Amino acid sequence: MRLAVLVALSLAPCAALAAGEGCPAEGAMRERLAQLAPERGARTAQFDVAPPTELYERALREIDRSFVKRDGKTVQGVRITERPIELVWKALNDEPHHALDDGAYVPVRHSEVVEGVARGPSRLLFQYFKKAGIGRWWVSRVEMSPDLYRASNGALWELRWHDVIDSVDPGRPPYDTVSVDMPALERSYGAWLLVTLGPSCTLVEYFNHTEPGGFVSLAQALLAKSAVRDTLDGIVRLADEHLPEPHPGAVFVRPDGTPLDDSAR
Repeated sequence: MRLAVLVALSLAPCAALAAGEGCPAEGAMRERLAQLAPERGARTAQFDVAPPTELYERALREIDRSFVKRDGKTVQGVRITERPIELVWKALNDEPHHALDDGAYVPVRHSEVVEGVARGPSRLLFQYFKKAGIGRWWVSRVEMSPDLYRASNGALWELRWHDVIDSVDPGRPPYDTVSVDMPALERSYGAWLLVTLGPSCTLVEYFNHTEPGGFVSLAQALLAKSAVRDTLDGIVRLADEHLPEPHPGAVFVRPDGTPLDDSAR
């Protein structure tokens, strides 16, 4: 692979991690992150992209601020937030509500699980974005990473995806509602990785490679950094503002498929 990972892990939280609410000291977070070897995530193990270590460093120094970088068609973002991993994870997986208020939280105009169970370990997700007459739609296989979760003793929570656009018929519902007005993405894959740095401290990492295709490819690439920053900020706001509202019948699960406590409301 690419990086020689696997250090001998000692995953028991250190004293600094148990010292109340918020994030531990910067040095303790840096040590914890090194112990957990986040390079084991799909971003590197599956997609051969190095961890954004420079973004880690910036995020460690400024809690609850999103940092983003772009390399061609690949964009990575990192934020360390003073919120428990379970809350952020729920916001990531609450995809039926990602298009709330016309994309006020997540920059998409439509978000629908078309196969599998919403918020479940594996599902097909149909989304699109359109602004100023320019847009794209996509269908992705979204999957949790149970093996990584177990190997890290529950410290690394990953949600990864890749497009399956070639396997869907754009002339059939629900895709036909938008396919006549806008093209589909040519290619897209990526992953979210959440890292437990403390009881109320989570590192949020976003990795995305997108090939939009068409004459707007360059413009969309230039806008990708702001979209990723908006997504990181929006997921945190979704966790704060929307997740406390009732979710009747919704069941949220950990990456290994076991239900989260109080997930159905």
